[in-house]
Amino acid sequence: MSEPKLAPPGAGLPALEAVVVRRLVFPALQWKLNQERAVALFEQSGQAILSLVEGMDHDRFTKPVLIKRLPGLEDSSRNWSAEMTLEHVQIVTAAALFIIKKLEAQQEIELPVRTQDVKPNGGLGLDRIRAFRTNMVETPGKVASYEFTSPVTHFHPWFGELKSLDWLRLIAFHQDLHRKQIERIVAGLG
Repeated sequence: MSEPKLAPPGAGLPALEAVVVRRLVFPALQWKLNQERAVALFEQSGQAILSLVEGMDHDRFTKPVLIKRLPGLEDSSRNWSAEMTLEHVQIVTAAALFIIKKLEAQQEIELPVRTQDVKPNGGLGLDRIRAFRTNMVETPGKVASYEFTSPVTHFHPWFGELKSLDWLRLIAFHQDLHRKQIERIVAGLG
């Protein structure tokens, strides 16, 4: 079976969807998610992800499944395994935590955010679940000490200039989006 023809990594969202996400969806998240609610969404979606993947065997966990594209998901991300999706979530969460730390220290960041730089490689197998579980435990503690008052921002290619609290909101929203992706992957495995 041949590889599906998908848009290249970093191609972004369809134009109209990109406008809706930037002008409506993300502002709604800013209104809805304070620090406490963002952490709660992160924890809830993480637990839901763990409940979906913890009983999977290696072959099912690492098998890419072509899914229908979810709103907010790049086309290049539609043919991932559950393992690849967890890896991607961990990459993005780690990068966003780094950005939050720098912004809270009122330091500007020179490195641009590019979606093509956070795509997964796979290869860790079922150990990815253990790594994800560790990430779930550590992340709330890492953000608990921040005041989220810094005026310094960093540019996200889809959402524009974001303050540290916006990056926390992004972590929660992003993980919940990929929870939906994993639900579709699991359904596609039969």
